[in-house]
Amino acid sequence: MLLQEQMTEIARRAKIASRGLLRLSADQRNACLNSMADAIDTQSGAIQTENQKDLEFGREWNLSSALLDRLKLTDKRIAGMSQGLREVADLPDPVGRVLNERIRPNGLKLQKVSTPIGVVVIIYESRPNVTADAAGLCLKSGNATILRGGKEAVHSNQIIAKTMVEAAHQQCSEFPLDVIQVIPTTDRQAIPVLLSLTEYIDLCLPRGGEGLIRVVAECSRVPVIKHYKGICHVYVDRDADLNQAAAIAVNAKTQRAGVCNAIETLLIDDSIKETFAPRVVQNLWEQGVEIRGDESLHQVINSQPRPEGAKFEMASEDDWKSEYLDLILSVRIVEDVNAAIEHINTYGSGHSDAIVTKNEETAKLFMSEVDASAVYWNASTRFTDGAEFGMGAEIGISTDKIGARGPMGLEELTSYKWLGYGEGQIRNWSRASPFFMSTADRHCGKGSPLTIDESMSLETARRRTAFIRSRLPESGLFAGQQWKISPTPFELESRLAKDLQKFGRVLLQFYRASDLLYRKSVEGTLPSWIADLLDQGKPNSLIKLQRSEAFKLQTPRVIRPDILLTEEGFSITELDSVPGGIGLIGWLNQTYDQLKQNFGDTEPPIPGESVSSSRKKRPQSLVGGPKGPIEGFRGIFGNYQRIHLVVSDESETYRPEMEWLAAQMSTDDFCSVRSQTFDQFQEGDAVYRFFELFDLENVSNASQVFDLASRQLIQLTPPPKYVVEEKMLFALLWNRNLRKFWRQEIGEGFLRKLQTHIPYSWVVDPSPLPPHAAYPELGLTDWHQLKSLSQKERRLILKISGFASEAWGSRGVYLGSDLSTEDWSQAVDQAIQRFANNPYILQRFAKPKTVASHWFDFEAQRLQPMTGRVRLCPYYFVHGKGDQARAELGGCLATVCPADKKIIHGMRDAILTPCVGWERWGESLSSRRPT
Repeated sequence: MLLQEQMTEIARRAKIASRGLLRLSADQRNACLNSMADAIDTQSGAIQTENQKDLEFGREWNLSSALLDRLKLTDKRIAGMSQGLREVADLPDPVGRVLNERIRPNGLKLQKVSTPIGVVVIIYESRPNVTADAAGLCLKSGNATILRGGKEAVHSNQIIAKTMVEAAHQQCSEFPLDVIQVIPTTDRQAIPVLLSLTEYIDLCLPRGGEGLIRVVAECSRVPVIKHYKGICHVYVDRDADLNQAAAIAVNAKTQRAGVCNAIETLLIDDSIKETFAPRVVQNLWEQGVEIRGDESLHQVINSQPRPEGAKFEMASEDDWKSEYLDLILSVRIVEDVNAAIEHINTYGSGHSDAIVTKNEETAKLFMSEVDASAVYWNASTRFTDGAEFGMGAEIGISTDKIGARGPMGLEELTSYKWLGYGEGQIRNWSRASPFFMSTADRHCGKGSPLTIDESMSLETARRRTAFIRSRLPESGLFAGQQWKISPTPFELESRLAKDLQKFGRVLLQFYRASDLLYRKSVEGTLPSWIADLLDQGKPNSLIKLQRSEAFKLQTPRVIRPDILLTEEGFSITELDSVPGGIGLIGWLNQTYDQLKQNFGDTEPPIPGESVSSSRKKRPQSLVGGPKGPIEGFRGIFGNYQRIHLVVSDESETYRPEMEWLAAQMSTDDFCSVRSQTFDQFQEGDAVYRFFELFDLENVSNASQVFDLASRQLIQLTPPPKYVVEEKMLFALLWNRNLRKFWRQEIGEGFLRKLQTHIPYSWVVDPSPLPPHAAYPELGLTDWHQLKSLSQKERRLILKISGFASEAWGSRGVYLGSDLSTEDWSQAVDQAIQRFANNPYILQRFAKPKTVASHWFDFEAQRLQPMTGRVRLCPYYFVHGKGDQARAELGGCLATVCPADKKIIHGMRDAILTPCVGWERWGESLSSRRPT
């Protein structure tokens, strides 16, 4: 077969395979990667046998010791290949991520979604472990790959690829065999032929020396991401810690000399040349490094004793431009940091450069002005690596400025496309003409209408809010609490309404898995630290009760997340398993439905029309419908004849709404609100526990209720399981050591949904870390370091985890960016000191977006605008038992607080309304009534 035909056939098959790969789910691709890793471990002996053939040829071709080292596959490197594949499998799926989302004024929804690139050609030299790294990353990111290694590694590359493909196909019969191909010929003409096939090839990534990369870039007709050289530098400033500087310089050169992130030039500030240069040169000589220095360095070290075999040469102009990839180092004395920056920007390759200094101002100048893909302060350049950056295995390093730059991992192997979701929109004939402006153009679904004067008359607003106020129960809904009344409900964007409808089953599964996590830890099939952490600070009697078989796998039957709307979507800040507000949302849904029956919907007018103009209005529906909250709450008790709502003194504020709710559910004694001293429970009763577990010593009938429930004489919800009341569950959800458990118990899709909407969380555990370890995502090695973060860096929430009175409401919550350094430091100290009894968690803070709303001021007789931030509280009611249980959305409460309020909570300053969606969403939300 001619070379042109051979390359065309390989590329054509890769293109077909790339499309077949799109049909594999993320779970299937991950399973293939893990099978590949297992196969590489199993075939280690065979791989080393083939690698030995390459090493023998390499010695015949007189390859340098550094290149032979790059070529050799030891047991450790083979284990590293398989481990790299497993780490890639554990990384989040880079495909299908929503990178951007927006809704245009005409209602057209646009999403920017990550996609595979397609077919990626990777050309590399010597290092056969690149075969596994590159193929694994391409597979994870949904790309087919064509691999062209150096002729010196042909046997190693072929067996590694063959082992991977066979393992993947055995794991998944749908795996396309041509997803990973190795060019079978060593003919150099294969490269320009392959890279001319633009109809099949989407991208080329060359890895190797400058000569290879230039040849590829010059001959390719497809896009190339490249770096020509790795001319990396370390500059030792006059204010450096010299011990630290010597260690960094030696590491950056000698830890592995034949790689692109090893330094080729060391720059030393003139003011420290006498003290530092002789010392560091001596250290480098001891490691076998040949020094090529300038005249100033030569004068300093000329009289210095040299170890046997130590080499020094005067540096030429070419040395500053050279990538040695060997134990050779250029050393230059420079006047100051500005001279160092000038040298680096003149001779460097834009790869990796470092400064060693204690002077922050100098470091910031260096990091700002050095033009490189990675710039370090007091660290070795050897960290420019995908694995070291936490990206898993890397595909290469890019020094290009457009597109990928620096270590290339999964995200850099994806492109994106825009997805548009419409409802019949067409491009307007005239944007200026009000005739063509749709309802969606006038109202973007971001709360109540933006222009109050146009949305309704003052009299209409007064009548609507007066109607709402007149429907309040005589005793109110909350003891001594009021809120601002809006004449219109809060409108949900349609996609959000759909997401909320489905999210109940995700949260129910999370609760089930959390309960199982604790039980497996207690039983010893999962690490004991999980149960130890969750049990911390709890009384032994409650621990024993929680572990009772009577409550095995029981979860709360009312699930209410607290959701903040953000510019990116929404963020779940916590889950409340003993929520208030059930009666409130029941009353709101009922009242606003009556409001609609009496007054209809109110929308802003079409521009150019008067408020009184006759027009067809687009109907809205309450989330859950007018009876959704009441019927949903009633449904959690099944066929029980008597229901007791036990309200503790701590929760006394909520008693009026519970009494209203009980009255709506029955006209006799079927459902009653009871105090914490009531003790007339009977077999067959159902009890709703409206008190927190931390308050048990004040609730005198709690022991009776728990005893009856543990003997299964009554039904109790929520069950007495503090695990489901712990905010620590969010931190455990993000714990990398538990990722396999979560994926197995809730599935990849549900896990991705939860981690999309639950902010990254940590347990503030003051136990000391090993000296080389750091808290993930934070880079801190000690929780006390939180105190030194800048205000901008303190976009973090510190909150007590659950089993404490401060966990009720918004007490015990500290937003770092809104506190002074002193107050934040006190909060951090408190969290650390209280760990043994009341652990705290730390969460990323997603700032809520602003919405436009309004409320009626009865004193001023005005409709007042409010720019606010909103918290949504959807109420999910769990109906059915065991595997048949389903979490149904019964209603959704919106709390709109003034935008300058620090914590979105409370009543007097807030607008409380039910939520509505357009009719097609409203129908789907209200049609699934409990039976």
